[in-house]
Amino acid sequence: MTSDRPATPSPRSTDEGQPGASPGEAGFPHENPNRPREYHGARTVIVALLVLAAVAVPLWLTLAGGDSPSRDGDFGLATRPAYLLPADLPPGALDTDDTVGRLAPDFELETLDGNRFRLSDWAGHPVVVNFWASWCTPCRREVPVLIRLQEQHRAAGLIIVGVNIEEARRPAQDFADEFGINFALPMDFDGSVTRRYGIDGQLGPPHTMFIGPDGVIQQIFRGQGPDAVFEATVAALLDTLAEPVGPQILPGPKALPAELLATVNDSPVAASVGATAPDFVLADAINPGLRWRLSGQRGTALLLVFVRPNCTNCDDELARAVDAATAAGVRPTIIRTASTPLPTESPYTTLVWERQSAAVFGAGASVEYVLIDAAGVIEALPLDDAAAAAALAARTAPNATGDMDDPGDG
Repeated sequence: MTSDRPATPSPRSTDEGQPGASPGEAGFPHENPNRPREYHGARTVIVALLVLAAVAVPLWLTLAGGDSPSRDGDFGLATRPAYLLPADLPPGALDTDDTVGRLAPDFELETLDGNRFRLSDWAGHPVVVNFWASWCTPCRREVPVLIRLQEQHRAAGLIIVGVNIEEARRPAQDFADEFGINFALPMDFDGSVTRRYGIDGQLGPPHTMFIGPDGVIQQIFRGQGPDAVFEATVAALLDTLAEPVGPQILPGPKALPAELLATVNDSPVAASVGATAPDFVLADAINPGLRWRLSGQRGTALLLVFVRPNCTNCDDELARAVDAATAAGVRPTIIRTASTPLPTESPYTTLVWERQSAAVFGAGASVEYVLIDAAGVIEALPLDDAAAAAALAARTAPNATGDMDDPGDG
């Protein structure tokens, strides 16, 4: 009996890819559009690796780094100058460490918006340092309480800062924009600050350090902290202040910014002739809300005039100093107590006296003068009235260079 079904076509005896070869003879199956393509040798692996690299490298550069500071200077961990070390710290606190009860390690980093943040600049303020990354889910849950605490307590002097851990600017900026972050975001591009604070790959971010006005670490949270605990810890930090210190940087001695240290070369930073002048911040006497920073005056020669509070009849002497400085092309800068009556319009810069800044320069007499050149190098100190006049006159003499071999000779 014959079947009415058509005969099944016989298999092809040759493979189009391998002329004359029977199926499977060369170790490869027939091409079939309905089956997944199988391994076709080393070329397939190479192409796959190239495609993977094309996707992975830009992603890694975006999420895991690839950026560097745009400002000059050696950013990262910083050495706190001796004149910034508090004198009344508890025993053992001067051994900087990432543990409670120790002085927080100093650092300076470029911020996301291109400015700079130096931890020691904010001595006297309670500071919260939060280490975070944009890919970190607990960081996203935690950041709202930090934003709220900064908004509520900035006027009292609380400083919150978020150190980004080894990311590029773009994801960090996206994160900041998404949450409307209202505090500085230093970028730890190489991770050196993060590691110094004891943060490694074993426990991911966030990590939060609560630092007292004296610079000592009071509390540490590894991982996300409860909102209520953060609020209570900040309240305890603020209670250590006798009165609110305000949102602006406190007057006093400061470390020289890293970008300026990069130009100092071998010149030390010290209160001595030929050295780079130690930095300080003071309040403007006429507009107390303004801050004046010595390192911000580069490019202008200055005559600093320290007028101690016990100087009651100094006006004539100050007038002579102002005239002599102006004639020499030097900007006179008077530093005196805020209680001294001052004109609304002053022909010279007038700053509010601050004891520690004056002490750095050794100002002990009723009126003392410090001459600083446009590069920030000290030409002469400390000078009395006559020595200051002689030093200024030397600047206007023919062939004068402005350098002083012996400023005290007059």
